[in-house]
Amino acid sequence: MSIVAGHVNVELRIRLFTAADSSVIVDWVRSDSELHWLAPSLDPPLTDAKVLSWLKPNGSAFIAESDSSDGPIAYGELNPMSADPGHLWLGHCLVRPDQRGLGIGREFVRVLLRDAFEHQSAHRVSLVVFPGNHSAIHCYLSVGFTFAGEEFHHFRRNHRERLLRLEAKPPRPSVAAVVRSKCDEIVLNYPAQGVEAESELSSRFSGSTATAANTPSRMPLRICETPL
Repeated sequence: MSIVAGHVNVELRIRLFTAADSSVIVDWVRSDSELHWLAPSLDPPLTDAKVLSWLKPNGSAFIAESDSSDGPIAYGELNPMSADPGHLWLGHCLVRPDQRGLGIGREFVRVLLRDAFEHQSAHRVSLVVFPGNHSAIHCYLSVGFTFAGEEFHHFRRNHRERLLRLEAKPPRPSVAAVVRSKCDEIVLNYPAQGVEAESELSSRFSGSTATAANTPSRMPLRICETPL
């Protein structure tokens, strides 16, 4: 897929993560504080083995690459929740340091959501993020996540920490898509039953009460042909 990242047109390619990618991802975490935001239950330093431990049974880990940069530039996972396989957890999203601030993370997360809803039939995708991680929060909100509450956890440090829980759900079909779908149904199944049937169809799509006296005889076809 092609995106505009900053002022540069970037071609993103998405593939599955392999074990050989783990050492590359380790180098992206530049400090203990970054690791804490990324994986708060882990003690530093981040290692290949710790990265490999993130992937759960039946989960998927993804890598983004681009023509303009050598090697991986983003990483993230979709793991099913044990109690509900249709509920996926988006975890460990990370962009290579020299590629941050260009919009790559936003488009990468957008692709993962599309995979979750269109290919894995998820009904919900969740994540948690630290309140101080403003760039990540902005990224998630921009692609459709909404605030779902807050959580408190004790991680490797000896105090309770607050996280924000965000959730995304499958996008609703656009009005145009719904109308086109209904129009296809009307064209295929519309019986020539006179003005009364046309009046009922007109009411369904116009949002107003139609009467036999003011309903055009070609109303179903005219609805289908109206651009939205």
